[in-house]
Amino acid sequence: MDGCGWAATSSRASTGLAAHSTTGSRRAFSRSLSSKPAKGFPTYLGLRGQHAAAPAADGVAAMKAAAAPAAASVAVEKLQTASSPVNLHEVADAEQLLEELDACGVGLIASLKNEYKHDIVEKALVALGCMEHRGACSADDVSGDGAGLMTKLPWELFKAEMPQLKEETTGVGMMFIPNDDALEARCKEIFEKVAKDENFKVVAWREVPVDVSAVGPIALKTMPRMRQVFIESQAGLTGDELERELFIVRKLMEKEKAAALGEDHWDFYACTLSSRTIVYKGMLNSSAVGRFFVDLRDERFTTPFAIYHRRFSTNTVPKWPLAQPMRVLGHNGEINTLQGNLNWVASRQAGLRNEVIHFYEYYEGLQEGWDGPALLVFSDGIKVGARLDRNGLRPARFWQTADDMVYVASEVGVLGDVLSNAGNVVAKGRLGPGQMVCADLAAGTFRTNTEIARDVATRAPYGDWVKSCARKLSELNASKVLGECQLDASEALRLQAAVGYGQEDTQMIIESMAQTGAEPTFCMGDDCPLPVLAGTPHMLYDYFKQRFAQVTNPPIDPLREGLVMSLEMRLGGRGNLLQPGQGSYNQIMLKSPVLLESELEAVRGDSALAAQTFSLHYAAGQPDAMQQALAELCKTVEAAVRAGCQCVALEKGILKILSKMGISLLSCYHGAQIFEAYGLGREVVDTAFVGSVSRIGGMSLADIQRETEAFWAKGFPDKALTKLDDYGFIQSRPKGEYHANNQAMSKLLHKAIGLGGKGSAGQAAFDAYTQHFKQAPVHVLRDMLELDSGLQPVPIEEVESAAGEARGAVS
Repeated sequence: MDGCGWAATSSRASTGLAAHSTTGSRRAFSRSLSSKPAKGFPTYLGLRGQHAAAPAADGVAAMKAAAAPAAASVAVEKLQTASSPVNLHEVADAEQLLEELDACGVGLIASLKNEYKHDIVEKALVALGCMEHRGACSADDVSGDGAGLMTKLPWELFKAEMPQLKEETTGVGMMFIPNDDALEARCKEIFEKVAKDENFKVVAWREVPVDVSAVGPIALKTMPRMRQVFIESQAGLTGDELERELFIVRKLMEKEKAAALGEDHWDFYACTLSSRTIVYKGMLNSSAVGRFFVDLRDERFTTPFAIYHRRFSTNTVPKWPLAQPMRVLGHNGEINTLQGNLNWVASRQAGLRNEVIHFYEYYEGLQEGWDGPALLVFSDGIKVGARLDRNGLRPARFWQTADDMVYVASEVGVLGDVLSNAGNVVAKGRLGPGQMVCADLAAGTFRTNTEIARDVATRAPYGDWVKSCARKLSELNASKVLGECQLDASEALRLQAAVGYGQEDTQMIIESMAQTGAEPTFCMGDDCPLPVLAGTPHMLYDYFKQRFAQVTNPPIDPLREGLVMSLEMRLGGRGNLLQPGQGSYNQIMLKSPVLLESELEAVRGDSALAAQTFSLHYAAGQPDAMQQALAELCKTVEAAVRAGCQCVALEKGILKILSKMGISLLSCYHGAQIFEAYGLGREVVDTAFVGSVSRIGGMSLADIQRETEAFWAKGFPDKALTKLDDYGFIQSRPKGEYHANNQAMSKLLHKAIGLGGKGSAGQAAFDAYTQHFKQAPVHVLRDMLELDSGLQPVPIEEVESAAGEARGAVS
């Protein structure tokens, strides 16, 4: 089941409760269903209220029913709202960008004859209207999480206003500009300077005509101004060369913006800057796109293709730039490994020749993997296509008609012509796991996965390249299991204590893993305090929590779906993606990240990797000793890597527990930064975990040094060490770490509800139960918050009785 089937009826609203803590306050936001059932199905009240006379799914009908453009179109800067300015930082910060995930509706329409038609725009708006159930709206039930279209540049429309435009050498930017006269002037100045420095002439700025009545109140508060800029290459660049230079202009503009205005000016943003494509998008619902952008209603707006997208923003606050399509693609789902650059799923597809497998094996050494359930729809203005994730966890249908039109959608029926147009369909199908379809508008061809894979894979001798670039660990002949332990029992016990192991680590985890070959399973949940709130020091990795897969439903089953899962890893530097070829990198392929001692020694001695070993020791008891040692370690390792070292071996590693988050490949999991830190300060994150999310701050390097030295001291006690401490992190112990679900709590709960055969529960028993929690140690973040709603309690007479609630639930 897709994670967004009921999305259209959700809302995002303030709870009205201000959460206070010692570090300040932040508004709490939640989603809640706001629809009323109609014959067992939800209805979209927002659209129904706006267009009572037209079906909500019919984007064109709603668009044509709108008021005349001359009366409805106004400049954004003239907007006046009664509400106060919105503080964007109350609901989002830069760290949340790491979590912007979607479960959306997406599709494409294309003419294989490369015919420019306004009909394609109209059909795309109809299909977009049918995707409303895959999107979400804010609390006003109108402001959408995002919706939009990507098309070819509508030169007929533009040249009607500006006949001097030269299509071959001109790029068009679809820009968001801050809703402020002074800031708009400054943003234009920044852009024009960059364009001039890159040998472009700014031909004109165009105010994009919009109908603001289509925008919801919440989206209206943060709505930027819509502008289009036309820049002409003074060097006469065309085609791919022009596209590359426009890309450079956009990236330089972003750097100049950050330097001049700061990173927080998201409302100065280039939706597209291209000589081929343009994106019209915003915080709109599906039917509002055609009404908001007046250009889309103009018959002169013609295009040979259109990509449409309706966004469901999962657990995040929508923003205008985050609406889709993006500059070259729109996606339905989530990519859980954003650090990756390529999904190499097809290396395991059946029916493909060896050269295809060699192609993927070679590029695995150049590009990190993308992983996660997603349907990608993409275009560069010449080709338009779609690709599904390696597990096929998103629906994707495609069909071709006799008039050489191609359609891809995340479901069938988006045009309402399934039956009437059935006789016109000449080919149809669905995308399987990792499969792709692509329409070449210039060549007039539509190819499916096998054709595309074979064409790409035969362009170079990838089999020979793989042999010259990658070796298997087995080729080192180093897989030898040691016949006996290398440490005596007392020394092993000493080192275990010194690095922070307790009885539960060795007896319940390590021994269990050694016996079963699998990670032990405990009950769900953790009722111990967060490490930063605990009374006992913790290992550093305990401060990290893995973010759950936002819309993966169900999670990947490693037993039934083992074919598409892998623990394979590679050691060695990645090659230059822009210079592929023979011997472009030198890597060792591992079947598993767990190495035997003999295998590790073989890797350390491999001349091609030029591996080096570095010490992690520092002198205990000296202030800032750990920080200084880390700084020296980073300096030394950096120098070694610059000198050619491709593999860094540290004398002591950090335990990592691999679990599934909709990710199939360990190589994708590695470096994906899908963990959040709870209780580590900015100093620690910026030193050792750059890019990771740490929302609440916490431990400094000096604090970690003290905890590390406290563990180390346990390995060298005054008396002989006979056993490890039992910290009670997993099981509740009388002298161990506090557990919220403890024996005293259970007894008080039983008395409070009258269990145990000792009479009915009384107020005193309930008061004792609540007092227990008031006096309990702080163990989760919410224990440090106080809710101050400013509201009066609801009179008990107005609260429905338990019997009444039960009847309502049954009905």
